[in-house]
Amino acid sequence: MAVRVGDHIPYIICEQKDVNQVSARAHHPKEIADAKGALPIDINWYLSSQVLPPVARLCAPIEETNAAQIADCLGLDARQFHSYGSTPAARAADGDEDDEPILAAHQNDEERFKRCQKFEVTCHKCAHKWQLTGVFDFARSTRAAGAALSAAGLLASTQTPTGGSGGGSAMDTKDGATPTGNATTAGGPVVSLPVPAVSGLSCPSGINCPGLVEHKHDVIRVSTTLINQLTLEIRAQIAMFYDAVMQCDDPACGRRSRQLTVRGVTNGGVACIAPKCQGKMYPRYSSAELYNQLMYYSSLFDTAHARDSLQAENKRRRDASLSSTAPPLPQLSPVINKLHEEVFANVHTYVESVLERNAYCYVQLASIFKPQLHAAS
Repeated sequence: MAVRVGDHIPYIICEQKDVNQVSARAHHPKEIADAKGALPIDINWYLSSQVLPPVARLCAPIEETNAAQIADCLGLDARQFHSYGSTPAARAADGDEDDEPILAAHQNDEERFKRCQKFEVTCHKCAHKWQLTGVFDFARSTRAAGAALSAAGLLASTQTPTGGSGGGSAMDTKDGATPTGNATTAGGPVVSLPVPAVSGLSCPSGINCPGLVEHKHDVIRVSTTLINQLTLEIRAQIAMFYDAVMQCDDPACGRRSRQLTVRGVTNGGVACIAPKCQGKMYPRYSSAELYNQLMYYSSLFDTAHARDSLQAENKRRRDASLSSTAPPLPQLSPVINKLHEEVFANVHTYVESVLERNAYCYVQLASIFKPQLHAAS
């Protein structure tokens, strides 16, 4: 078929396995009709490339909206659009730019590490896999306390701890040492009793699995396994950083490339290599993101940080109970299994050794003042 300049050629992008190039998946509408369903239309491509960019530009002035939320409403994977069309100011507000360590002082772990690649643990005894949330698992601790209280019939009781005015008895933990749950007097105030926090290394499979660390000899095995797994993930993160892929911040373009133009640098970004594009290209995976990922790994195994987080969680629960009529969440006790604590310490030591080799948070004062000192001499 002869094609001349200005001719209109209709085409539709279709889904084809093992074909990534968009131009290779473009077919004439008649060809699609003749295929009788063998060439399905790539709906996700049209939503992400044709619908999302203009909608994101229209909604950009609206506060508390971003491309990830719009992508989720369109049925797309929101995780792929967290930094879609972001500018340096937007990334700085989200804690992804060079001032991230300053903002981190005002953020909790959930907010600071929301974009990090999550770390998953696999139990070598029952093959169950779960996301490690840290030294303590607050959600599982609350569920365990609720189940224990339900089994003891205390959720609707009017008992108080031993020695209280109601004359009831407190419920003990398995070791018979620490009372747990919430007890109320008849018409009296709620008394929150501490619940031992569930360790992040305890297996949540629910099939009476003894867990990762059952005996002393499991400490070295589990520590080595977690360190090896972390080593592979950290190497992958570092390799992603050194790939030095740049991405255009214009939602209509989104060009990714390792090539750079010589048209100049403005606001930390370089001009997009795409013809006629007015956007700027920024690192797809910045040094701040790599450092934040390493800090995420460190926070998972830092027992001191975990105890501080637990105290903050207890304070949040106390404050919430004062402003709500719902039954208060139990207070958590920072008790860590000794064997689990050894594993956390071993792995945390390794992650800290990796962080020490990361120069992101260090300033070489000698390189700054060396010219002045040399001139003065």
